[in-house]
Amino acid sequence: MNRKTILYATILIAWLFLAVGFVLNGRAEGLIVIIPLAVFWLAGERRGWRWASSLSLLFHALTAMGAIWLGILPILAILGLVTAVMAWDMSSFNHLLDGMSRVYKEDLLIQQYRRRLVNVAALGVVIAILATTIQISFSFVAALVLGLVAIAGFSFAISFLRRESD
Repeated sequence: MNRKTILYATILIAWLFLAVGFVLNGRAEGLIVIIPLAVFWLAGERRGWRWASSLSLLFHALTAMGAIWLGILPILAILGLVTAVMAWDMSSFNHLLDGMSRVYKEDLLIQQYRRRLVNVAALGVVIAILATTIQISFSFVAALVLGLVAIAGFSFAISFLRRESD
């Protein structure tokens, strides 16, 4: 399968997870939102609009949040959102490759990219499922301290990555 076909299939699967969640929950009216957004993303990719994937990912995340708020199965929203992030990343990767005149060992590069993407997506699903099933209660102070540690950790990671890329 070529890159575009896989991207289109991934976009459809991402929206399909949400559509199934809405229908199984007896809220078929959610399809009124899902179908136009899926068509918009596919049309944007077809026309080569680079911004369409980012905007569509935002719409997908908002729709997934709304689905969870309405009581849709969280696992379907999680799977849909992870698949949407995969489609968003594939779109960026495809635009990057399309902008190059020649790519050395393109097939090998694409194969390695897909393998890494699937591994990261699987890890994301596992972490998200664990996050929805495990409940830990913290006091406000403990939550504040953990939040500050997380912010400091992200800041350190970003500064480290910036230094490594120079």
